[in-house]
Amino acid sequence: MRVGLVRSYFSGTRKHFLYPEDRYEHWVILAAVEGEFEFSFGDGWEKAGRGDIVLCPPGDVLRRRADEPLGFWFCEFVWYGPDERPLETSAPLGRGRQPALHPGRILSTLQLIRDYGEDYGYDADPEYLNHLIADILHLCIWSSKRSRTAVFASDPLMEQAAETIRLKAGEPLTLGDLAESAGLSRSQFTRRFQAAFGVSPAAYLTRIRMRMGRTLLLETGLTLDEIAERCGYQNGFYFSRVFRKVHGMSPSAFRRAHRV
Repeated sequence: MRVGLVRSYFSGTRKHFLYPEDRYEHWVILAAVEGEFEFSFGDGWEKAGRGDIVLCPPGDVLRRRADEPLGFWFCEFVWYGPDERPLETSAPLGRGRQPALHPGRILSTLQLIRDYGEDYGYDADPEYLNHLIADILHLCIWSSKRSRTAVFASDPLMEQAAETIRLKAGEPLTLGDLAESAGLSRSQFTRRFQAAFGVSPAAYLTRIRMRMGRTLLLETGLTLDEIAERCGYQNGFYFSRVFRKVHGMSPSAFRRAHRV
């Protein structure tokens, strides 16, 4: 399978979609990463939540609405067939919400796409992003051929743990705290979280904190010590050390280079 990315966009948390409907020249994926939304192709409304993939073929009108705050991923791409011609109606998947036996895997892949786009831009390495998009489609195709009771299932306990990390990332949160809340040992908790999201809980926490740090660096005049405190770190020195390891530059250099 080969795909070609046209555009990719992660929204912030918002109360509603800017456009209630649209028609696209290419294939489109709409996926909720926070909250949920409803969608329709003119034949009744369906609901999609975190980890669900909604696929829209070229030329179809996709309607969408939300009754609560949500965040989503929008992706437009060209889907090529075996003869290297763009697919329109004869694709392995049809329109609508796609089955996913392992939504945690989809969410972790979406996080990879988001992190790469934020760190390097969506045009830096198109083949890498095309691979991740194709991976999501492959997973949906595979899931469509299997029963929802087969092999993989979502892990509600780990979903809850991930939500706790997102909500409390600015606090001095530890692996021990998370494992204890889940009623597991540290090693058990780490293995289950890794299986659900493809990354360790420590890496997931660092990813959330770095996103918070980037936002504070670019949108506020806070000092490094103040930013560190809001991101759950002891001081600006430790925050700077982690930031440099992740981004290859100091927070101050990042602020100078990217602030508009």
